[in-house]
Amino acid sequence: MGWPPSPWHLLSLLGFLLVVGLPACVSQLPSILPDPLGALPVATCQANSNATAALQPIRTPVQLGVDNAVTLDVSNVPNVGYVFLATNVTVSPLQSSPNKTRGSIFIPEEGVDPVAYAPYARALALQGYFAIILNDRTVDAVVAAMELRSDVEYWVLGGHGKGGTLAARLASLWVPKVKGLVLFAAALPGKSFRDASSLDLSAVNIFVTHAYGSADVIVPPESVRSDAARLPPDAWLVPFNLGHYDFAYGQCGRNALNGTEGSGLTQGTATTITQLFTAPVGLAQWFEATPRALSFGNNSLLTPGLNTSKPYPVNSTGTVTFQSLPIPGTLPQRYWFVFSPPASSTTGGLIYYPGAAVDSRAYFPIAFDIAARGWLVVVVQQTARASPFFPNDASTVLASNDTAFAHVSNSKWAIGGHSAGGSGASAFALANPDRVIALVLHSSRLTANASSSGLPIVNVIGTI
Repeated sequence: MGWPPSPWHLLSLLGFLLVVGLPACVSQLPSILPDPLGALPVATCQANSNATAALQPIRTPVQLGVDNAVTLDVSNVPNVGYVFLATNVTVSPLQSSPNKTRGSIFIPEEGVDPVAYAPYARALALQGYFAIILNDRTVDAVVAAMELRSDVEYWVLGGHGKGGTLAARLASLWVPKVKGLVLFAAALPGKSFRDASSLDLSAVNIFVTHAYGSADVIVPPESVRSDAARLPPDAWLVPFNLGHYDFAYGQCGRNALNGTEGSGLTQGTATTITQLFTAPVGLAQWFEATPRALSFGNNSLLTPGLNTSKPYPVNSTGTVTFQSLPIPGTLPQRYWFVFSPPASSTTGGLIYYPGAAVDSRAYFPIAFDIAARGWLVVVVQQTARASPFFPNDASTVLASNDTAFAHVSNSKWAIGGHSAGGSGASAFALANPDRVIALVLHSSRLTANASSSGLPIVNVIGTI
């Protein structure tokens, strides 16, 4: 690296320090970093009454759902922004520990009052997580926010418009300290913050959700869909009938800071967007397949008889082959990971749903082992790694005319899955008992009473 170092070398250095922890000296680094987008100007789009109401703390403990005596503290921290922190919130065991281990930082759009995003942060805090809305759209402010809680295990960055552009760049540099990215109507950055052409997150292990507007003329929907090729395949893109500024609870127009046509944000849409906002923080981890698991996708290692070949079970029916097939009509492009036994010894097919937050490729070893016994296995790469939201993904497999499935008749398909993936598989099987011949669960549960389904069902569970 030459001297003086480039801005991106400095950002990479800061990213490394954040990954290994935030030592005291890191507070000295932001002053030498570039300020690519600058501090937020005086807001032209002021927060509306719903947003300002979301700043109200809960001083007297109240019961929220199953939680007792919940309080909420909201403070405006100098040089950072609005900080939301609830107490006594019960976090689902599936989502691990409460707010002290996970936090979210949201970066506003240029010209929008940061308070206009308060309802999202409030909802997140009341689920048990540490939430911050920045006052400035700068690297300094992001680092200062992280330094507020050194005990946070990982962060989710988010942003609207240009705030999302900055969030995407920093997320790419700070993985794995940053586990998730929430975008509202944002363009992906490129080599510089003014070049929207080259940032590629497609191979990065990070949970991305992107809510965008079909009526947005500032970040048009076609540009968001074009950017999708640079997002992870399991990213969650959701269009809404909204303009660019409708994602904020503000007094601006749909596509103008000082517009007069009013916001298109309805309560129902706001609820859905809030769910997209909170999803990446709610998941405890974003598990990545190990090199060993990935090695089962290498056909040269599946050839029997070689010193490097994978061990086949004693009752193997023949050589297994692997292929990755694009799932039709998906954005970003998702894949079926297919392990095939010899056509002459194919007994049937198994459609397999991964567990929540787990890289679908982590199931390659078990898929290989099942395929070696004569069953064609299709591991489905699912949006947001969230099978319960997409239980009908199996329908695409069953309807496919791909030659890879030619040796499995429609009457010979089983379905299965791990954990939440098993729940998704269960939902499909019990709703379509005439389309599958069996349900195979791994450490999972049924989503409904299956006593009258007539399906053979097995649930393999761990004892520790």
